[in-house]
Amino acid sequence: MNIPATYYTPSGRTPILGLLLMITLGVLAGAVLSVAYILAIHYIPFIYVNFMATLFFGIGVGKVLEKAVRFGHLRSPFKTILTALLVGLACVWLQWVFFFAFFVSKGGGHPLAEVYLHYLSNPAALWDAMVTLSAKGHWGIGKSGGAVSGPLLIGVWIIEAGIISLLPAWYVRTAARAPYSEKTRRWAKEEVLEPQFAQSEEPRAFREALETGNFDLLEPAASGAAYMATTLYHAPDDTECLFLTLTNVTTTTNSKGEEETETEEVVSYLHITPETAQWLRDWVVEEPETASTEEAKA
Repeated sequence: MNIPATYYTPSGRTPILGLLLMITLGVLAGAVLSVAYILAIHYIPFIYVNFMATLFFGIGVGKVLEKAVRFGHLRSPFKTILTALLVGLACVWLQWVFFFAFFVSKGGGHPLAEVYLHYLSNPAALWDAMVTLSAKGHWGIGKSGGAVSGPLLIGVWIIEAGIISLLPAWYVRTAARAPYSEKTRRWAKEEVLEPQFAQSEEPRAFREALETGNFDLLEPAASGAAYMATTLYHAPDDTECLFLTLTNVTTTTNSKGEEETETEEVVSYLHITPETAQWLRDWVVEEPETASTEEAKA
């Protein structure tokens, strides 16, 4: 008898065309976003803006790679993460190519395309330019601050490279480990259910109960500020591809009066039966009988 695993496990299959698509789209996205990134940090020279621009750069590449993973049917978190890291590093390299091409062409009158191709095809020249810049310095802190150089500047570059390369890897990890139907060759559809259950005070015992098929511990949430959200993942024409995720959602108010929401997965991609899925869909909180109703019955 073929008994499905308790939790979903990616098959690890990675079609070569899907990987090539991922690399191609990621590099193209990096080439385009690097232009916007360098122009943004040059014309808006504020640390906060620079940091946000770096985040948007990494997120932008990550979103493109996430779409490529799903379109290319890539089901290996390890291989997609490794590929995303390589693409991320390529994006870091591309932004340095445009950085030097932009400033050299702007200061020396050389055509931008010519300088860009020079650095693109000559990694040694790019490296020498970076070494020279690290010694000379590039930007300052504060209105009267001198140019930052040496280890401090290199440290900033390392942080920048880490953000640009690690964010895409995080996006593809999430995409590649999502439930997939090997039978129908489709990604499972995500269905957010209306039931909001109470958060468990004993997560470990709660998970163990669900793993054995015991869902009697589920109780209605008493507050909209703290509950467990219910999400089903299912593929059409494949009853074996049916998984449940329960996520703790907690909303608090900070000192500024702003609401902050924190989420934490309690159960992730737990295999369930079609009967359990339908029970969850039909789950309704029974309203307590009012006194007037009880009197009417009497």
